[in-house]
Amino acid sequence: MPDISNRALARRAALAALVTAPWIWTGARAQPAAPLRPTPAQTEGPFYPLELPADSDHDLLRNGMRDYRIGTPAWVEGRVLDAAGRSALTRPFVPGPDGLRAQYTLVVRA
Repeated sequence: MPDISNRALARRAALAALVTAPWIWTGARAQPAAPLRPTPAQTEGPFYPLELPADSDHDLLRNGMRDYRIGTPAWVEGRVLDAAGRSALTRPFVPGPDGLRAQYTLVVRA
């Protein structure tokens, strides 16, 4: 026959552990998110000119006799945020000179 005092002691220890466990976990509260790391500075790529070309057909992939239609169209999506996670857009997005053929979507989430 097992010793009843040992069983009672084991039950009490288990009950005490269950009662004190939530008290121990109260220190693990939600913490504010760490500030976002800024994107490293980069040069603007050759994929989009800073000035309008002298060409008049409004097609940035073709300039005179040169045709740059090599590759696969890309879908670029993202958000512009400051280091605190707030929207960093200070003015509305305006499509470039190829705006008639390109598809742009600007979603501003506050």
